[in-house]
Amino acid sequence: MEQRAHPIMSQCIKTISGHKKAITHIAMSKDGEHLLTSSADRTIHVWLRSTGEKVNTLTGHGASVRCVTPHVSDGKGCKEGKGGGNQVLYVR
Repeated sequence: MEQRAHPIMSQCIKTISGHKKAITHIAMSKDGEHLLTSSADRTIHVWLRSTGEKVNTLTGHGASVRCVTPHVSDGKGCKEGKGGGNQVLYVR
């Protein structure tokens, strides 16, 4: 079977930089305005999807942040997951 690249997904639209180590997870806010990235550098960054501008950095994690997701109940925060099943909820 011939493999073909997806015509849209194979194009780099925007590059965001700001983490010091590998990005472990990326998620989009429910309204589509923000991207959330978690990283092995123990931070979560919040980005404006339209411009790629970093608008917030959440710090203070004791280990690599494995995943992040928008808080689904109100859309005004996010959850992050760490090793050992721990979760932290942030609200704005």
